[in-house]
Amino acid sequence: AGFPVEISLSPIHTNDGTLVSASVRDISERKKAEEKLLLQTARLNAIFDSSTHYIWTVNLKRQLSSFNKNYHNLIFEKLGLSPNIGGAVEKLGWRLIAQDDKPLIREKYTLAFGGLPQYFILTLS
Repeated sequence: AGFPVEISLSPIHTNDGTLVSASVRDISERKKAEEKLLLQTARLNAIFDSSTHYIWTVNLKRQLSSFNKNYHNLIFEKLGLSPNIGGAVEKLGWRLIAQDDKPLIREKYTLAFGGLPQYFILTLS
């Protein structure tokens, strides 16, 4: 059985002409790590999508970056909003949140982006 390698070829210019230097590296460990990462990612995605909770992720620009199937069903199918990866979260579900709760949500997101995990409960209308 063979094993995966990475080959790098580099030209070397000499007075006698151009030579080529070859470097061969065994990448078996890297391939094993990539496969392990793919399995872990698939497992995490299965948990993410099978959750009964509404789960979404937001990037540092406060744009929607991913969401699970349950969130998709609520926002896009039940409420008829258009999917907008990269769109501002505040525009996406903002109309579902009571005006009095909006300052709390802004504060919680600010703290979360500062590295502090946040947990809160509110009612969507």
